Amino acid sequence: MKISENQIFERTIKLAESEGWSNLTVRSIAEHIGYSTIKIYSDYGSKEGLLARLRKEGFGQIEKDYDKAANMVDGTIQKLIAVSCAHVMFAIENGALYDLMFSLNGASCDDMALGNKRKVAQGLKRLVDPLHVKDSHHVFLQYYALITGLAIITREMKGMSKEDVVRFVGVSIENFVKGIS
Repeated sequence: MKISENQIFERTIKLAESEGWSNLTVRSIAEHIGYSTIKIYSDYGSKEGLLARLRKEGFGQIEKDYDKAANMVDGTIQKLIAVSCAHVMFAIENGALYDLMFSLNGASCDDMALGNKRKVAQGLKRLVDPLHVKDSHHVFLQYYALITGLAIITREMKGMSKEDVVRFVGVSIENFVKGIS
């Protein structure tokens, strides 16, 4: 049975949701997606190769979400809020993938993942730079820590409506901007 790469990714994520990233093996992935271990090695080189490809797809998707959110509003602070909401919603809707992308809950990070994170971070930094603060690098790091923390907190607060998440993130970003002014 031939399955698409998207199906491989979806099934691998499902397996990680139940087993955890640190417990995955090539054998368990192959069994779960209905492939032989040889096919996984042939297509991806290793478990790490498969996870690197999955991470890359995740970072590509979150960047698209950022761009879409930023293009829907005007103004620096509104863009910052919209992109922050997109980040948090991505984390809520794609929990296991978010863990893999940001090395959370047992998901390991390799050099390629660090490169993907840095690329995404540079896009976010361009949103913070127009705030014209003294130490923009440290302010950016605070912002990045804030949105990552908001993502983790909202994932743990099961049952929050999308509207509540957007309101929570929006107020948090507004307070952040007031605090750095």
